[in-house]
Amino acid sequence: MPSRDARLELYAKSGGYCEFLLCYKHCHEEGTPAGDPPQNTGEIHHIRSASKGGKRYDATYPEHLLDQVGNLMLLCSDHHDIITKQDKAYTVQLQTTWKLHHEARVHRGGAKRIEDLALDLGQLKGRSKGRCAYPRCTTRAWTRDPLPERGTLAWTVLPIELPRSSKKPTCLRYSNLIVLCREHRQEVAQRRGDHPIALLVSWKAALEAAVRESDEYDRNDNYDRD
Repeated sequence: MPSRDARLELYAKSGGYCEFLLCYKHCHEEGTPAGDPPQNTGEIHHIRSASKGGKRYDATYPEHLLDQVGNLMLLCSDHHDIITKQDKAYTVQLQTTWKLHHEARVHRGGAKRIEDLALDLGQLKGRSKGRCAYPRCTTRAWTRDPLPERGTLAWTVLPIELPRSSKKPTCLRYSNLIVLCREHRQEVAQRRGDHPIALLVSWKAALEAAVRESDEYDRNDNYDRD
């Protein structure tokens, strides 16, 4: 069980946001005018299992470090459940990369970074019209306002190239993001080897070209009616 100091350090390093890639759900509720106290809604997740029977237990990892902040992530309840159950997709290496990338962004000025991300996501939504880029998929993947604190982005946006270190914030810029429905996002995330970067880039380009063509057709159609 992580100590109180370890939990406080994790909240500080994460900025109080879920560390699942592109979630950014704020894991804190303010007190209410009725007198209810503030609540921390985040859940503490062990990257490497703390018990020997755990799916991600690593016998080579020092036991005294299992409950330290280097082996912990702050997650919202939805993503804690997902990562716990899908251990093959969410490996120790992937989780560690996400953690380092997230905490480095917070250290460099988290609020400004999240504002920049929101601008890139707005551009992505506009150019894709919220449609899934997977070929022949007709699902409208983006169904809600994509504000970072709402925790909905993980189902609709995927980095084309995963960050290899915490020093690569460009992985979350517009040029490296693709919109996918929940089903196809999960397929691509779990089978990265079958979906190379060039393929994902071509899907994104084809979708955005189709959106531009559709917009041009609508403008011409309205012009003809006038």
